[in-house]
Amino acid sequence: MQLFLKKITPDFRDMEILEQVNNEAFPEDERIEIPELLQLAAEERMDTLAVYDGDDFVGFCSLVIEAPMIYVFFLAVDSRKRSMGYGSKIIALLEKTYSEYQIALDLELIDESAPNNSQRKRRKEFYLRNGFCETGYCLQYNGMLFELLVLGETFDKEKFIHLLEVKKPKNVPAKLFPKR
Repeated sequence: MQLFLKKITPDFRDMEILEQVNNEAFPEDERIEIPELLQLAAEERMDTLAVYDGDDFVGFCSLVIEAPMIYVFFLAVDSRKRSMGYGSKIIALLEKTYSEYQIALDLELIDESAPNNSQRKRRKEFYLRNGFCETGYCLQYNGMLFELLVLGETFDKEKFIHLLEVKKPKNVPAKLFPKR
């Protein structure tokens, strides 16, 4: 496995696969369509990067970067490449590439009444196994709640709030609050 990141631009050669992965990985109410992600990149609010293993597209991530913090807004692996270790390798690649930054991400809250609760639990267990820790905070945006995790054991709340204020997409109102 030889992973590398490649910036996604409007002339991206694997656009069709990218759109397919985006559509299958994220529910419609949580998803941002690829043209909008490209617009956010043009506005320097977010970087959307393809992940390749050699010549094979394996997934993508969208990162909101404001030193010294990175917020992984989206991370998705092609469904045909899942359970092959790519998710863990992508996290390790991000950690190596952005070693001077603290990396944060969010995920759906564990909710016994949610139809996909077992998926939510597996996703959280995956991130915890890969070095992420609970911050004790949640994000609310577009009427949805997400638990915030951070790579490492400490969380700089003020730096994260600054990142949201400076870089988050304008059409995504976000609010950070303590997890209940």
